[in-house]
Amino acid sequence: MTAFDVAPLVALAEEEGPDPNSVSPGVLGFLVFFALAVATILLIRSFNTQMRRVDRNERRRLAEEEAAAEAQAEAGESPERADDAERDDADPGNAEPGEAENPPEERPRP
Repeated sequence: MTAFDVAPLVALAEEEGPDPNSVSPGVLGFLVFFALAVATILLIRSFNTQMRRVDRNERRRLAEEEAAAEAQAEAGESPERADDAERDDADPGNAEPGEAENPPEERPRP
């Protein structure tokens, strides 16, 4: 095919087709848009729920740490010494040879 053979087909394609003023997305376009909007709303609600849960857990953890620090202060132990002891337990390089095999226990997650 040459360029002269294709020219009439291009002219025919340009002439035919739907009227640009009457084309609309229709019901299918509305349903797709509506499904995307619903999915977005559900994702935002889920995100907000997760962020509230993280915030609540962080506040609970901070309150537990403050209560532990107060209890240590009442017992006469300084919080700095307790933090150093926790770091020594968590760092396997500072542990005795038999202790490295048994890591410290983690708090259970709610």
